[in-house]
Parts: sequence; C-alpha cells; structure tokens
Amino acid sequence: SDKIKNSMREIWDVLDTIHKRWRADSKAVTEAEEQKKIGELPVLKSRVTSQRDLLKSALEAALEFSHPDVLYQLGLIKPFLYLCYQFLANRFKSKDYDGPLSAVIYEVLSRCGTLTSELLEETRLVKALASMKKHANEKHKAFIQQIIDGAAANSKKAKASTPPRAEPAENKGIKRPASEAAGRSANENPLTKKPKTPEAPVNTVKKDLASTLASKPAT
Repeated sequence: SDKIKNSMREIWDVLDTIHKRWRADSKAVTEAEEQKKIGELPVLKSRVTSQRDLLKSALEAALEFSHPDVLYQLGLIKPFLYLCYQFLANRFKSKDYDGPLSAVIYEVLSRCGTLTSELLEETRLVKALASMKKHANEKHKAFIQQIIDGAAANSKKAKASTPPRAEPAENKGIKRPASEAAGRSANENPLTKKPKTPEAPVNTVKKDLASTLASKPAT
C-alpha cells in the first residue's frame, strides 16, 4: 500500500542522512590523520561515533515502532542493504562483532522477509555477515544464520514459481509447412514471452513508523 511505501521512504530518508554524515566525518578523520592534524582528531572521531549512535537509535526505533509489514519490505531497498554492509564492515575492522550497532543491524535484517541470496550478494552484505559470524556470540550467530537461510529460501521460492517455458505437447514432432510457419504471428508463437503479471500490492499497514522514529507515543 501507499502507506507502507511512504513509511519505508521516510525511514530511508532518516537512515540515508545519517549514513552520508558518517561517511563525510569518516573521510575527515582519514584526511586529518594523513595530514598529521592531531589536534583535530578527537573532535572528528567523536562526530563519527555520534553518527553511529544515531544510526543505532534510528534502527532501534524502527524495531520498536514500525509495523511488521514495513520491516518485512525494508529489504527491497538496496541502498539500505549496502548501508548495512558498510557499517558491519566498519565494525568488523574494529573487532566490534557483538556491539549495540552490530546487534541491532542483525535484528533488523532478520525481520526483512524480502531478502534473497541475490540481493545479499549484489550488495556485498553476505560477505560482511559471513565475516561477522565467525567471531560473533551464539545469539548473533543465530540471527546471521536466520538472515542467510531466509534469503536462500526466498530465492528458492522465486525460482520454483517461474518454471521454464516448454513447447506444447501437441506441437512436438509436427513439422509445419514453411509458408504456414512464416505466416504465424508473434502472438501465436508458443515460445513468445508473455508479459509478467504485476505483483499483488503489499498488505495495508496499521501503524506508521515515520511519525514515531523520534519518540514513543503515550500509552
């Protein structure tokens, strides 16, 4: 539904803004280190840490306030998956396999029911997950395995639902005259690809995450 799409878009806008600031601040740290600007490093590094903390808070809010359908569809946003890859790769480099940011990324991804093995490969996320799994605790290893297994199952379902096209049995072994074969239109050709049936709309969302990212509603 439009409400789910709007919620996903607004969540991504928040995450993307944090991601861009984090990348800019990380670049500033690298440049300061290369230029030996030691005095600037503490402030610059604190900004990088602040952006990671903001991302953690945003993802925690998504888990707490978003409708399950929104999280389920979130895996369709490829830039979001690449964001997860970049932050997990960063945490791996820092040997932070089970920290709060890594933990919330694992949990959010485990709720994304639209992931496929192809998406994980394309966004390089599968590499980061495999690397983190080698060192993560048992709880987080289970989350990572759930993510990978779920993606594999979705890929298998997708392949099973699109069987290869075959020529109708009655046409097998029958040679048509050249004049008749030439006169057949594309619509009559059994091997002509048919347009794909549009996907059914996603379920209606019951609650909009976007309005609750910042604060929890009163009960």
